[in-house]
Amino acid sequence: MATAEVVTPIAAGLRGKLTKENFGASMPSYAPTYPAFGPEGWDWLDIDAILIDYMTDAESAAEWLPAQCELISIPLAPSQTAVKMVFADYRAGTLPPYKEAIQTIPCLYKGQIYLYVAQIWVDTDSAMTSGREAGGYPKKLADIRLDWHGEMGTGYLERSHQRPLGSGNRIASYTFRKTGKMISTPLPANRKPTFPFPYNLTLPLPEPTGKPQGLPYKTICTRFIPYAAGLKNKWALSQLTGMTWSLEKGELWAGDATLQFRPSDDDPLYRLPVNQILDAMVFYGDMNAKMNFIEDL
Repeated sequence: MATAEVVTPIAAGLRGKLTKENFGASMPSYAPTYPAFGPEGWDWLDIDAILIDYMTDAESAAEWLPAQCELISIPLAPSQTAVKMVFADYRAGTLPPYKEAIQTIPCLYKGQIYLYVAQIWVDTDSAMTSGREAGGYPKKLADIRLDWHGEMGTGYLERSHQRPLGSGNRIASYTFRKTGKMISTPLPANRKPTFPFPYNLTLPLPEPTGKPQGLPYKTICTRFIPYAAGLKNKWALSQLTGMTWSLEKGELWAGDATLQFRPSDDDPLYRLPVNQILDAMVFYGDMNAKMNFIEDL
């Protein structure tokens, strides 16, 4: 005769105290990776930001762009469109210091100019997770370097899916030489400075408001979170989200630049090839950004 198995009950202890009401600002709750994102926005202080505009094939860029947006046409080169590549060094602010590289496509959304963030890399976990979770930016970790040698700047982006960070897989690099100061921010209260073409193509200046103001620009990105495989609805969340940025206090300088990409299917910068450099700038100073929801997809 089989003997019945005796099951010893497991004694329960204290009930857990973690609820939605006392979650931290971000995961993990007991040690948030990044602080809360409030209505006043986030700040980046004492930054260098290299901005390089170049022409690429419009057909290729359209493959990356959401269907709700339109490329910006270049009348003198109808088969081309603009791409803005950014390399930035953020020394202080809401987040701990970090570096960033961004490939953006200037576009029109409901008649307004935005920079669509196609690819973006940072070198700290707080910058990566806050960008992905709060803003929907497709951030990845990478090694990023920005150096200055007097008036000359150099920098690169290194990353590999197969090899560890620091393995020397340099997929983007630039050189930059300052040529002259363009403007200071805040902008004048009652006068609108002017940018020559092609600088005015992707970074237009705002109308004066009677008060000093920063130089604003808007980004847009495709934010999505998948459900587990096999569910009828593939996406738990799918949106277009945006942020309004402002170069608050500092100086914007023009320059001459070179930009090169190395083929990498893990990080395909090269699929928007550099056909011709349009312009280059560097901003030194402080920046602020506020997030705004745009639409569900």
